[in-house]
Amino acid sequence: MHRLLASICILISSVCFLAAAQSGAGRAAFDSETLTLDSQRNLFQLTKPRIRQGDIRIQADEALASSVDLSQGGKWELTGHVHIEFDGVVLDGDSTVFSFAKGQLSRFELKGSPASVEDRSSTRSRPVRGAAATLKYDLTERTLHMAGDAVLNRGQSSIHSCSMVYDFDDESFESVATPDCSDPRMRITSQRTDSQ
Repeated sequence: MHRLLASICILISSVCFLAAAQSGAGRAAFDSETLTLDSQRNLFQLTKPRIRQGDIRIQADEALASSVDLSQGGKWELTGHVHIEFDGVVLDGDSTVFSFAKGQLSRFELKGSPASVEDRSSTRSRPVRGAAATLKYDLTERTLHMAGDAVLNRGQSSIHSCSMVYDFDDESFESVATPDCSDPRMRITSQRTDSQ
């Protein structure tokens, strides 16, 4: 029993040290209310995890992680009230899978019914909001692949497609074919205000 408690104390100390050591510029770090090791599945279970890297903030109700040493890479599965913020962009969904490479978040896939995105950046020429069953974000490319009844609202226009990619840098979008969406035609509607 004493060995188990000592191991738990060492593990918690290591995690706190690891999170603090990785909180430098651009490195991913995390904290959580609880952290336990499921030795049968070789997974870490976390409650109320919060992950941060630069201006990226992620939180959820629960997480399963293949490793808590973010510098070694690995995958994290977050579930329940997943909330992600970066560069004025806010995403919400039911679950997500994150991949880490060399201590950096590299990409994530957010699912929901639907998952939603809102670009609140003050540099946008017009407000951007969207929703889809799946949102896949690539941090290197700064693109968001929206699949499954995807809707993108820009100003007074709504763009509908089964699959599209939105580029955050130039605010462009395009439809893309996937195995689940062989005909990604777009339908664009516009809502006019009373003053027009």
